Amino acid sequence: MSDLLDAAVGAFLAGDDPILLSTPGVESLPGDADEPPIGAALDRLQAYDSLVTDDGTVLLPLHERDSAELTGEYVEYRPSGLAPTYVYRDTATDAQARLDPGKIAGTTVGWRLRFWTEAFDPPTPPSYASEGADEGSNAVRAEPVVTMDDDERESFHEELVDSVESLRGRDRVDTREALAERGYRYVSRTEGGIEETIYTGRRVTQSHGTVEVFTIPEEEDGERRFDIPGEHDIYPDSEVLVVPNPDASTVWIDRDETPFPAEARVAFAEDGAVGLSFFEDRSPDPETLRRYFSDDRAVFSVLALLNGVPYDRERSGIESVRSTPEKWDVLTGQQSLGFTPAFTVDVDTDLALNEFQETAVSRALRARDVYCIHGPPGTGKTRTLMAIVQQAVADGQRVLACAHSNQAVDNLLVGASSADDPDPGTLHAMAVDDDHEEIDIRRVGHPESDLVADRYTDGPVAEADVVGATTSMASRFDVDEFDIAVLDEATQASIPASTIPYACAERLVLAGDHKQLPPFASDELEQREAEVSLFEHLLDTYDDGVSTMLRRQYRMHERIVDFPNEAFYDGQLETADRNRGWTIDDLDPIVAYDVAGGEDRTSGKSYRNPAEAEIVADEVQRLREHGVPQSDIGVITPYTGQISCIKSALADVDARTRGIKVNTVDSFQGSEREAIVLSLVRSNDRGSSGFLTFGDEGERRLNVSLTRAKRRLVVVGDWETLGTVGRHRDPEDSCADVYAALREALPIEKAPTGTVS
Repeated sequence: MSDLLDAAVGAFLAGDDPILLSTPGVESLPGDADEPPIGAALDRLQAYDSLVTDDGTVLLPLHERDSAELTGEYVEYRPSGLAPTYVYRDTATDAQARLDPGKIAGTTVGWRLRFWTEAFDPPTPPSYASEGADEGSNAVRAEPVVTMDDDERESFHEELVDSVESLRGRDRVDTREALAERGYRYVSRTEGGIEETIYTGRRVTQSHGTVEVFTIPEEEDGERRFDIPGEHDIYPDSEVLVVPNPDASTVWIDRDETPFPAEARVAFAEDGAVGLSFFEDRSPDPETLRRYFSDDRAVFSVLALLNGVPYDRERSGIESVRSTPEKWDVLTGQQSLGFTPAFTVDVDTDLALNEFQETAVSRALRARDVYCIHGPPGTGKTRTLMAIVQQAVADGQRVLACAHSNQAVDNLLVGASSADDPDPGTLHAMAVDDDHEEIDIRRVGHPESDLVADRYTDGPVAEADVVGATTSMASRFDVDEFDIAVLDEATQASIPASTIPYACAERLVLAGDHKQLPPFASDELEQREAEVSLFEHLLDTYDDGVSTMLRRQYRMHERIVDFPNEAFYDGQLETADRNRGWTIDDLDPIVAYDVAGGEDRTSGKSYRNPAEAEIVADEVQRLREHGVPQSDIGVITPYTGQISCIKSALADVDARTRGIKVNTVDSFQGSEREAIVLSLVRSNDRGSSGFLTFGDEGERRLNVSLTRAKRRLVVVGDWETLGTVGRHRDPEDSCADVYAALREALPIEKAPTGTVS
């Protein structure tokens, strides 16, 4: 479609209520006039879903007789009935009149449709096609830029399934290694699992066939604990690890000489016993197992290995979306994404929204399929989602409020509310406001917020206007049970995880920032399509019409956001007046130190840098001297080995620093502090900086680190190391150039005396 037609349809839909053409009859064109190809105009216009009504009627906007300016009028094309026809209102008879499809081209009505074809060009560009036209109202659909063929669609499905199974296997292996490292008995005593069981025979089950039964011995008082799931975290259909417990056995068992540990699936967990079906490919043969089991002096520990339910839910989500042709077509780029006319949505919310947020709300509510809201740090992404939910409920729609984590779901519902102090503009504030239209909220799953747990977990879910759930817990709902689902932190959820809420809602709105951390950390292997977020997949599959970017940030001093804005957001962000000059007293909003040397490795093989830790401690002390509360200070480091090093340095300076959060980049995503101190750790003469400079993920990790601070950001690192491409890394796979650019942008100071090797 031409840009002119896109703009015309957008302006037509965004205008006041259009009217059916009313005229006293229709004139014929002069004999020497070239008749326009009206069939071509019809074909082009009916491709816009927003112009097609539920019964198939197509609205054809009319332009002026001698220009492409719109008049706010339209004629209808009705394909149904005895014969297709065009319809207008004849004021001479005060009734609807028909135009024959074979004759309309020779009338003045057909003449007023000519610029919607490629055969005619307007003499001058119309006003709605001007450079300053509002992109939010002009964009009326999103076109696919990537369309999968049948083989690619099948491969995409296989990739999605394989990614789920790959993560399932990775989870299993990681847990098994962690159990062995921490010690089986220690884990069973302190972290869950059954420390002591005895083998009591076999039982035939309907679901798993013949299984081996292990029973918890009676306590000294004759009692036996029966709540195995509640007390031991062992659930039916979960996977467990069975190991001998030589300390509790009355027969000597040398673990090194046995075929254990063995992996099994739980068939049942009840009445103080568990039934286990051992995996043939991950356990000894049945005869060997029973030889050990048959000795009634042997005692075995049963440890939780893998809860496969989340992965099973993702598999079901994939298959549900795949079996719904319209949704599978959306994911594979088979169709344009349509929007209802602008006049069908009247955004009337309690929340104050800027123009970018208003556009996002309107477009999301008008979307017929999916829509993405790109919310860079501090731009009000969650507030925008709240406005969408409020308006959808006001319009009588049921909403699923979703996120990948329980904390993010709770934040969608109550924000920063407490029992006595509702956070203004939140769904909770609406629910407790007597002057507001009643809204019924329910939360399923396991809320982390006490307020959510106390107020929104009781009552029938089926009657709720808004239901909060994680992507995984959304699996309990039926296909298209909700009118719309909103998925916050959507870039933290994989495509398989996101298919679950998509399956149970007619439309899906995703909000996130694909310039921050992805769903999966890279292992320096090529990332598969299935392991990106659905948000990013949709942005790659469709043109700009699929999303709106929120461009005004309310978090950071303008100097703090300068580099991330240029490096990661193409300079599109602007800073709100309120935070433009935020500082802590006379401290500069951003400062950096150059520290060469000091890198070493911990016993756990992570990296640390004591020299940087000393500077971090000094900077924290400076912030405390300026009256910054501990809870408003954050220390970010990419390496777990540096966390304890920094905490030790902080304790040396001031023992009262336990309230300061010191953690990895990942744990800070989605949060903010008045002041952030960032320690980048790596310092060597090889230019080796590990995952810090690993391609796209390295850029995202840096972006998150630089955009958490509101008033002061301190960056500590070895800029020579960070800005150098490692010896064994392809420059195309490195983001060392971004660190080099950051070095040029930062006001770098020399490290204090004594910290440089």
